[in-house]
Amino acid sequence: MTYSAILKSYGYTRDTMYVTIGMNLLNVAGNYLVIFGPFGFPVLGVMGVAFSTSLARLIGLMAMILIVRRRIGLRFSLKSMFHIQRTHLKKLLKIGIPSAGEQLSYNGSQMIITLFITFMGTQALAAKVYTQNLMMFIMLFGAAISQGTQILIGRHIGAKEFDAAYRRCKKSLYWAIGISLLSSTALSLSSTHLLTFFTSNREIIEIAATLLLLTII
Repeated sequence: MTYSAILKSYGYTRDTMYVTIGMNLLNVAGNYLVIFGPFGFPVLGVMGVAFSTSLARLIGLMAMILIVRRRIGLRFSLKSMFHIQRTHLKKLLKIGIPSAGEQLSYNGSQMIITLFITFMGTQALAAKVYTQNLMMFIMLFGAAISQGTQILIGRHIGAKEFDAAYRRCKKSLYWAIGISLLSSTALSLSSTHLLTFFTSNREIIEIAATLLLLTII
């Protein structure tokens, strides 16, 4: 994620996309081998899946390190990791702590909400999980626009083009809201069909379909 952020800030967003796609394909292929055991491959179960996922991510990391070296010419050493300039650290934390706090707050709320839902039974919990899996596709568009806008605004601010940065932010906000609204509506209209990929339980499908309808709001 760190190497990905470095590449994105330099404008090499496609490279990170290609590495992520390749990493996920390796992960899927590895999981298939250790779960179903084709061609006489040993079935390793959960431990095999964990190993496959870790290996795919390690290969992804190696690819990112090579791309950063080739594209930007940045090289990191163990010494540089422990030698941090206080002025840089102070500036990073000033931005990073509120940003991380937002994510911590969201994750904390999800843990508490999940705890409440477990008291409602396994069907309610399953409906929540399936709904969140589908909601990722709605959030994907907003997140992509957000990351792209973050880079553009950073460049505008660096060039002292504050009005252009503000206009870029508003334009991206409207696009993100519009696309998210359309995708959530489409997902809700096709929810019953999509949920059958996860389960045939009608009660779970009905609960999840209601949740996806509320996702539009």
